[in-house]
Amino acid sequence: MRLWFGKFLWKIYLLKTLFVILLAVTTILFISPLPTKIFKKEKYIHSTFEEENLLTANVGCVISNASVDDIYSSLNVIQTTKVATCPPALLTSGVSSLFLKEKSTVDTLNFNCCYFAGHKEQENINCTGINLSKPMVVNDEFITVKCFSNGKQKVFEDYFTFVPLETHTSLTVERNVPNILIILLKDISTNEFQKHMPSTYKFFKDRPSNAIEFLAFQPSKETVQKLLFYFNNKQHRDDQFVTLHSIWRDFQKWGYKVAVADNMNDETPFGTESASPNYNPKQFWSKRISTGLNPGTLCIGSKQPDDILLEYILKFTTTMKEHNAPYFGFFREMYVSTYKDNLLLSADKKFRSLFDNLYESGALKNTFLFFLSEVDFKKEYRPKNPFFWLLVPDGFTKSERNSFINMQINSRALITVHDITVTLKDLLKLYTDFKPAFQDNFSLLTPITNLRSCDLSHIPVDTCVCFPIKYQISNQLLLEVNQYVINYLNYELKRYPESSKKCPPFVTFEVLYGFSHEAPASKILNGKRYITIVFNTNFNVPYWAIVKQIGTDNTKIFSIVDSVKLYEPKRGEIATSCLTINTQLDDYCHC
Repeated sequence: MRLWFGKFLWKIYLLKTLFVILLAVTTILFISPLPTKIFKKEKYIHSTFEEENLLTANVGCVISNASVDDIYSSLNVIQTTKVATCPPALLTSGVSSLFLKEKSTVDTLNFNCCYFAGHKEQENINCTGINLSKPMVVNDEFITVKCFSNGKQKVFEDYFTFVPLETHTSLTVERNVPNILIILLKDISTNEFQKHMPSTYKFFKDRPSNAIEFLAFQPSKETVQKLLFYFNNKQHRDDQFVTLHSIWRDFQKWGYKVAVADNMNDETPFGTESASPNYNPKQFWSKRISTGLNPGTLCIGSKQPDDILLEYILKFTTTMKEHNAPYFGFFREMYVSTYKDNLLLSADKKFRSLFDNLYESGALKNTFLFFLSEVDFKKEYRPKNPFFWLLVPDGFTKSERNSFINMQINSRALITVHDITVTLKDLLKLYTDFKPAFQDNFSLLTPITNLRSCDLSHIPVDTCVCFPIKYQISNQLLLEVNQYVINYLNYELKRYPESSKKCPPFVTFEVLYGFSHEAPASKILNGKRYITIVFNTNFNVPYWAIVKQIGTDNTKIFSIVDSVKLYEPKRGEIATSCLTINTQLDDYCHC
């Protein structure tokens, strides 16, 4: 009996001990203050900048990895333009010759064709006759072909591009110099590239050993000019163009074969008109918008503009490879746009096919491939943070291991267009005895400081891709600022009866980050303490706000400096002035 009673007391003692331990743990977890916890959704304020939802986090540059693709899809700004079905080609072009397509026509006795250089037909233009019985060598780079039946009735018109067979090089250096291939897309952000061109994105993503994605690439209003030239703020007139110190001329000096082309419909790659009356790339690529048709559905002859440009890229690179001629190629794709989703999805297959062909043929074996996008600030409506991938030759990763490691480190640093130009000069200097006239900005081959910010790089705040970290503020202050903005949103929501009836009040799900600063760029701010905050709501909509603190820390009095804006992921800035609180509350209530 005594033994049984002793065991019973021992069990009670164990239960009591377990209860005390459980009580202690419960007290720690649920009674102790958790300054970083916001709501029951297990979301936290970021007390540091090393969280998963930050794309990059340097002292001088912080970029959020948030995405608003789903938000903007509700606006239907993406047009569903039908892709053009172009007529079949009657004639086809080889590398430098033109010939009749097999079985394209039965009777050619009463059939005659001719061509002239360029696109725009002028009076008294010389139309060179074409011998349909055998291939004909063409020396012009862009030509228009016309065919007539019985000498009068036009039955065919098409446009062709050719790659000059000037493959001889004067390059005498002993080292195996690399090729440079730059392909630029228009108005496509990092998120859009991943979402709408997944196959092309996967081409680079599947090559981690030599493909580098630069996550903080700063967009530029004049990306092309800054990539090709060393100067800024100069008029690009033809008489100046031929004498300017240009990066591609440095490569040409060392025996590189150079090709620069785009399919833009409002200017040439250099923003200039050609001096030649018979050869004008602007005239060749321009689409006939005056017809009243949607320009996105038009063809250039029997092909879409992007088909022509990609074929041109493939012909140029493969021709130079066959002749062991080093080349510098700069190509800009302007026809494909995120505002025509089907064109972007269609382009995904074409670009993937191009890169697969180049890779499998060995054309990329000794080539630095720069694949990037640019942003048109004038037409920007959706958030844009341009993408930038660099595919490095396998030989470079081994022979210049330190430089390659620097590139990988720089993938999270703030990068500008000027840095790419400096990198091109460094690559030329690395393989030749080229001596650059001056060194500006940073080269991707050398370490870029993580202190680099938009301010240090002289980039305007309203166009910068990232937030600088001035200094962090307490979680408690962030909570109070955030609640102030939420109250403001809910107050404004009452002005929209329809939205108020359908939608619950705004609630914060997550404070992405916030920092304090003396005064942003706005002129209405003058020396007070301001707090910039970015947070996500229950509508899965990220918001961005600047709040002014009035008085001391103890007063906790705030005021909204500017209307709360939709937050642009990866830029940390405002979409456009029209996307104010008014349109947001009316359009972005997803219930």
